Amino acid sequence: MARFVDPGKSRAKVDALVNDWKAGCLLESGSLLFPDRQLWTTAKLQDFRERLIENPLEGSDRTFAQKLSKQLETADEDLRWLVVELVAVYFLFALGAISPGAKRSMLKSIIEPAGYELPPGWQRIADAMSEGVANPGPGYNLTRDRQLGYLMDFCLRFKAIEEPQKQHELLQDPWLMRDFADDVSPNIAVREMRHILLHLLFPDEFERISSRNHKRVITDAFAKEFLSGDGVPDDPDEQLYLIRQKLMELGAKPTGGDPVLDFYRPPLHAIWDSGSAQEDGGATDIDLLLYKKQMVIFGAPGTGKTHRTRQLAEQIIRRSALQQWGAARFFREQSALDDYVKQNVHWLQLHPGYGYEEFVRGLRLAPDGSTKYVAGFLPRLVATMNEVPPDDRLPVVLVLDEINRTDLSRMFGEAFTLLENRDSEVTLPGINDADGQDDATPTLALPSNLFVIGTMNLIDQSVEELDFALRRRFFWRPAEFEQNAIVAVNEVRWPQHIPKKWGWDRAVTDITTLSERAVLLNQAIAQSPHLGPQYELGHTYYFDAAFFVGNWLRGRKTLTGGVFWTNKGKPRRSLLDLWKYSIEPLLVQYLGGLDSDVAASERDRLRAVLFTGTVT
Repeated sequence: MARFVDPGKSRAKVDALVNDWKAGCLLESGSLLFPDRQLWTTAKLQDFRERLIENPLEGSDRTFAQKLSKQLETADEDLRWLVVELVAVYFLFALGAISPGAKRSMLKSIIEPAGYELPPGWQRIADAMSEGVANPGPGYNLTRDRQLGYLMDFCLRFKAIEEPQKQHELLQDPWLMRDFADDVSPNIAVREMRHILLHLLFPDEFERISSRNHKRVITDAFAKEFLSGDGVPDDPDEQLYLIRQKLMELGAKPTGGDPVLDFYRPPLHAIWDSGSAQEDGGATDIDLLLYKKQMVIFGAPGTGKTHRTRQLAEQIIRRSALQQWGAARFFREQSALDDYVKQNVHWLQLHPGYGYEEFVRGLRLAPDGSTKYVAGFLPRLVATMNEVPPDDRLPVVLVLDEINRTDLSRMFGEAFTLLENRDSEVTLPGINDADGQDDATPTLALPSNLFVIGTMNLIDQSVEELDFALRRRFFWRPAEFEQNAIVAVNEVRWPQHIPKKWGWDRAVTDITTLSERAVLLNQAIAQSPHLGPQYELGHTYYFDAAFFVGNWLRGRKTLTGGVFWTNKGKPRRSLLDLWKYSIEPLLVQYLGGLDSDVAASERDRLRAVLFTGTVT
């Protein structure tokens, strides 16, 4: 059963509205708002299709709401109410990507220009906007016209089926409906809305996943255990359904109080998601690491390199455990697997004084005053790995933190060639003499289950400055600024810092504006004659925004305006503190080599970008 509800939340109103939409609007042509109106007719749907798709308003100088308002200038009352209901269906799935208040405001903006009163059925739709199913991802909000275009095309094609019996069959058979959902009209993009509609219509068969590529990555992760042999379907949705059925047969249980297993929650989430499932279907972090066995995650400060590295290290261990142990043992021994994850990830903080002698082999003073060659960190790690019986071996991840702070080629020495020649052997220098007898010649081979992840800060060195031999032996994965993460993380942290009476609805507009200003600030930094792209600020510098808002709101009884800006656009104490304690200190460091007046002027210019959105 794929119908998931976050603990403490509900989707009952969403599911009820979908059922009414199926019966009253798809099979019939009625309305969700009015008991006696025929809104979902082919003629009205076609009218809106022509306005939205066949006569689009091009250009980025208007928001979707502004474009929609223009397209509906000549619309009659029924068409406006139809659009309200269409947009409401579009909003039903979204949880987190857009606030309930913003959903309701958008719906009202469709009919307010005409001055229509809200009908009795309005409250049911407004209440459903407070619920949701999952976060549909950034493309959901950025391509609203295409999402609505798909929804309209779906409805028009459904209504074009002349036999009611075939319509009923579609609404009863998930796989027939899957085929129908894919059979789109020309020039209609199959985007998130395809996956959303299938889940809304069949929440027990289709996962709450709106990303085609997430589905691919998940099926890849579970394929060896669950999708081998004859008779395995080719379709990702059917594969996911089969995976879920087999998980349930094995007695796999959710954790953390979740009602059902969910691919976005533990314990399944850590198996497949390293935060890098790209919507273009390109290689993910786990693809890169499994193939090359070593990669470097590089980027500006605050872009989540450490977090992504931890995710990736855990993922590769858990996925291998599933494949080696089998699903029954994997889910039975989650506690033991947690211990393996802790034991098998080794962090090495590099610095200018750390070299070959510490990492591979070097002379050390013995207790008797003599000098002896001593194995470094890498040979000791390999020796520990080789003590584990072959059948019990899981991946071991060596994290080389801040690789640009040392000479990595020198640090590896002759072991450097082993990175791309696993299980081959090199001879290490230095043989200790013991009682006139030489020790055995020291050798080193890197096991195939050793994975190396480096992190690199672009402030200290660019990728282009590294030698080609080093660059060739690693895959290089950029960690980039993620605007949506600012909103998502602060939404999660909001209830931790803010009294219940100040709901997330009060903050989402300002937090979204903050994320947009962060983009502008990075553009200003990149274009600055004193800085450049390598000095851009990562999204994590804005993750404490909820804390600063909570600190400012403490003891307040009322709030007029936003949480970062007043109604007149002046910055509040919360924004001033975010700047003072999170952002300004880093900029002061970056500009430290400049004349004090020049540095102060540049700092003021950048502050104005964040506070006012003004780029000079």
